[in-house]
Amino acid sequence: MQGMFHAGANIAMFTVVTIRSVTPAHPRRRRRPERHGLAVARAFLSAISTVSERACGVCAEFAFRHPPRYGATRRELAILEAGARSWVRGPSGEIAMWRWGDGPRVLLAHGWGSYAGRLTSFVPRLVAAGFSVTAFDAPGHGESPGRFSSLPEFVDGLTRVAEAVRPEGVIGHSLGAAAAALAIHAGMSARALVLIAPPADPGAYTLRFAQWLGLTPAATEVMRRRLERRYAAAIEDYRLLEHPPGVPTLILHDRGDTRVPISNGRALAAAWPRARFVETRGLGHHRILRSPAVLRRASRFLAAELLAPRPRVARFLKPSMVVPSRAIGG
Repeated sequence: MQGMFHAGANIAMFTVVTIRSVTPAHPRRRRRPERHGLAVARAFLSAISTVSERACGVCAEFAFRHPPRYGATRRELAILEAGARSWVRGPSGEIAMWRWGDGPRVLLAHGWGSYAGRLTSFVPRLVAAGFSVTAFDAPGHGESPGRFSSLPEFVDGLTRVAEAVRPEGVIGHSLGAAAAALAIHAGMSARALVLIAPPADPGAYTLRFAQWLGLTPAATEVMRRRLERRYAAAIEDYRLLEHPPGVPTLILHDRGDTRVPISNGRALAAAWPRARFVETRGLGHHRILRSPAVLRRASRFLAAELLAPRPRVARFLKPSMVVPSRAIGG
C-alpha cells in the first residue's frame, strides 16, 4: 500500500512538472499554451485515464494546486528592496511581506502565479497620497514557502497578513481580488476595496482547467471531489456574487481581458449594492496593473473613502464609468 502511495505521488508530481512545462515562461509573453507541450500533457493524462480515472483525477488535482513561480523585474526589485521586510506565520511557513510609508494602511493582494512585486506600481502613488502600503507573497508564491496553493490558501494568507497589518483599504488583482472580497465578507476588517479583473466564480476555473487538459468527466469529478474534501467546502461556495464585501468597492476590468473576461466584473458590479465599475480598454489582464490612469483612479478612490470627508465620495463616484482608450497609459 505504501509503495502504491509513493508511486501515485510520483506520477502526480511528474504531471505537475509536465503541465508547468507547457506554461509560457513569463506573463508578458502569455498568448496561448505551446501546442506541442499541451498535447504531451493531454496525452500523458489520457494514458493514465485509460488505466485509472481516479489516478488521472488525482494527478490533475495536484497540478491544479501547483502555481508557477516568476522572478521580479529590476524595477519591482528596487521597490521591494526599499520596503521594510517582515514575515507572518502561515500554515505552510512564513509569509513574506513588505511595507512602505506611513498613514492609513492599504494591503495589496496579487493573483495566481504572481508575487508581491507585480503590484508595486501602486506603491509610489499611494505613499505620495498619504498611505502606508503593504504587499505580500501568497502561500506557495514568490518568497513564501510551499509547493501548493489555491483560493482557500489565498484567503487564509491574506487574512493572516491583515491581522498583523490592520488595513483600512485593500487592492486585489485576479485571484487576489477574489480572496480579498471573500475575506472581507467573512469578517476581515476594511473600509474600502479595489478589485482589478476579479473572477465572479473562481470555482468555475476548475472546470476550465479540466477542459484545457482534456480530462474525461469521470476524472474531472475525481479532481473536483478531492478539492472539496481538501477544503471542506463545495466549489460553489466561492462564488463572489453571493458574497458581497459590504464596503465601498471599485471594480476595474479591461474589455480585452482574455484570462478573466470583463463579464465577471460587470456581473459583480451589478450584484453588489456598494460597487462601482470602471471599464478600461487595451490593457488586458496584466498591463492594467501598470496603467497610470488605473493607478490614479484607484488612488483617488481610496483617498476619497479613507482620507477625505464623506460628502466628497458622492462627487467622485458615479454608478458606472468608462475610461476611454486615449486616457489609458502603461
